[in-house]
Amino acid sequence: MTDTAKVAKNPETEFKKGVEFLESMEYKNAEDYFKNAYNINPDKPKYLSYYGLSIALAGGNPRVGIELCNRAINMDCMNSDFYLNLGKIYALTKHRKEAIMTLKHGLSLNKDNTNIIKELDRIGLRAKSVLPFLSRNNYLNIHLGRVKSFLERL
Repeated sequence: MTDTAKVAKNPETEFKKGVEFLESMEYKNAEDYFKNAYNINPDKPKYLSYYGLSIALAGGNPRVGIELCNRAINMDCMNSDFYLNLGKIYALTKHRKEAIMTLKHGLSLNKDNTNIIKELDRIGLRAKSVLPFLSRNNYLNIHLGRVKSFLERL
């Protein structure tokens, strides 16, 4: 644990400090504060989810982060932010398909979650092939896709 994180009696204070460090991309400090919040109140799924995300972002074992995020989702499956955190870990570990599926599920719970929309944009969604019965690399799909994209911009 770094010097910046000291165990407090209020888990919400610890959580808020963790969010501040997360937003300033100081992931190790964020991990310490989220861990404190979780240790004080292990029954609160948001502490578990953010602790899992911070572990992965701080360079820890992403499998542990995925497991913690999944546990949080099992505790509260209607919180779209938990799917965002899990999706970020999947994206970080180059599991693009799982990331997109997880983020889309989170978005289905809360269509107004702008953080999920931003993360999907960052990952980059590909449009469906114009001719789905042909491979994506097929000459016709490539060129028809370019024409379709051009026409959509008009």
